[in-house]
Amino acid sequence: MAARHQKGRLLDMDARWSDFVKTAQTFVDGDRKFVLGSGKGLLHVVKAWNKAHPDRKISVSKLMAANGGLKAERFQAGRKYKMPLSAIGNNNPGNVRYYGVGWKGELGDGLERGEFSVFDNKDNGLRAAIRSVMNIANGIPGATISDISKIYEPANSEVHASNISSISGIPKDRPLKTDDDGEMVDYARGLYKSETGNRYSFDPGTLTNIVRSARTSQ
Repeated sequence: MAARHQKGRLLDMDARWSDFVKTAQTFVDGDRKFVLGSGKGLLHVVKAWNKAHPDRKISVSKLMAANGGLKAERFQAGRKYKMPLSAIGNNNPGNVRYYGVGWKGELGDGLERGEFSVFDNKDNGLRAAIRSVMNIANGIPGATISDISKIYEPANSEVHASNISSISGIPKDRPLKTDDDGEMVDYARGLYKSETGNRYSFDPGTLTNIVRSARTSQ
């Protein structure tokens, strides 16, 4: 039988994983941290979380990214690790991380550097993501989706780039036309659908306005 959870105390690691899943007791400090069970890998955490929270699904790559890009084999049983925050609850369709940049609409209270930012609305959240992509592209002559993903999602850049390319229809190894509204609208659609599993929606007019606004200022 699984050990009972007490505030401030980790669960016994010899408790059965099935009991962890049933009670969600592997996830401590609200839904912000998890403890990797003995003999378990990140895939077990992903399956358990997604079963308990079908509206806030995560992936192995997101777990790795949430912990500073730590490689999957470096996670150890019995230690606390960060859970990815919900893009939906954060109004953050692009999963932009908080580094004190001061994006329009960013609510930085209580955030730590490197955690996912919280925005006042989803339009400003996506705007920050697109502006971030434009900033990356401006620093790399002839930047492609693949080049951008290596910086935007270093823990899983190849999959990230392929997903965006597949959804947007933009070849991942062709320079991204950041000055083209239509192409950036397609890219934005690929980005937010890839990041959130298609759980956000924006109409074409709103996406165009977001892209244009992203060019004006931070």
